[in-house]
Amino acid sequence: MYGIQALWTAASRRIPAKYLVLENGQYVILKAYAQAFHPGTIAKIPGLDLPDLDIVAIARGMGMPAERVTSPDQVEPALARALATEGPCLVAVTVDRAVPALFRAFRHAPRLE
Repeated sequence: MYGIQALWTAASRRIPAKYLVLENGQYVILKAYAQAFHPGTIAKIPGLDLPDLDIVAIARGMGMPAERVTSPDQVEPALARALATEGPCLVAVTVDRAVPALFRAFRHAPRLE
């Protein structure tokens, strides 16, 4: 969402840009930081879940072909269609919503010398 204007520019200028968006419906990186540095606070932080954000509808609304894929076997054909498109195109891929751990415990503390 930080560069949404790029979709309009590509659509209006017919720039043959191809966009691959990995969708998880949330700000996972912010949740991972909260989990790492402030355990137990994720549920208390507003705005980290984005269930109604529809990047496919936004791209289409700006005049760009777009599609969403929800399984691994759909990715390759969707990318092939996008690359065959003369102008801009967006493919959104639904990905795992799990919040990963940012840091793993070291078995042995690293030595700084």
